Amino acid sequence: RLIEGIEEEGLNLTRLYIPGLSRYYIRRLVREGYSDEKCLGEVREEELAEVLPKRLVKRIQERIKEDKDIQEVKRQKVITKDEKLIPCKEKNDTENPNSNLKTKNQKPKTVLEISLQRPDRIIFMGEKIEVTS
Repeated sequence: RLIEGIEEEGLNLTRLYIPGLSRYYIRRLVREGYSDEKCLGEVREEELAEVLPKRLVKRIQERIKEDKDIQEVKRQKVITKDEKLIPCKEKNDTENPNSNLKTKNQKPKTVLEISLQRPDRIIFMGEKIEVTS
């Protein structure tokens, strides 16, 4: 409902979803040249207080601070993920050459075997289990 009756320049401000930021205040912000979140992030509290009530200025600054914190956390997650990644080539170089974990010698091993011919018997890890009803 808020988007109706707002000039196109002010639509970015409506998407901030700040309680108390009405059409009237959005119009005042756009008239003063603050048309998006980036502009609001660069402006000082005193300059915003000339255009908006102090309670609304505090809400705007809290929202912008939250967004900056979220972006910083996302950036940190990406950095830690990059640090944890090890290229396959390096991993093979550090592996012990005498290791028994060579994939060339391994064959798949049956863990669970259920036969259609013998529905009364299940073989699990080489152990026969009789099924009763």
